[in-house]
Amino acid sequence: GYWQYVYDTAPIGYGDYALKVRASTTEFVSSFSKSLQFKVGLVDIVERVVATTCSINGDLNNDCRVNLLDFSIAAFWYKRSTPLAHVDLNSDGTVDLKDFSILAFNWTG
Repeated sequence: GYWQYVYDTAPIGYGDYALKVRASTTEFVSSFSKSLQFKVGLVDIVERVVATTCSINGDLNNDCRVNLLDFSIAAFWYKRSTPLAHVDLNSDGTVDLKDFSILAFNWTG
């Protein structure tokens, strides 16, 4: 499944870090996840690095579906300069209505 945790990096210094997570309930504690590398610095970088397993044009988060999550990623990059290459679906240097049209055509829900 998909999960998200927002971590306040203000108390830690600038630099490169790695983290692992695990889930727990009253009856169960999972094993640790794979290590995730991240950097704390002065600039926000919104990019998810994932292995390519799907080839659906418009699947921006690589979950083998084109849905609201992908729409949200595209909306974040809408008309911003230098979008991530995989978000610019027609490779014209900008995320605009043409990219949303491609996303809608490939929509899986």
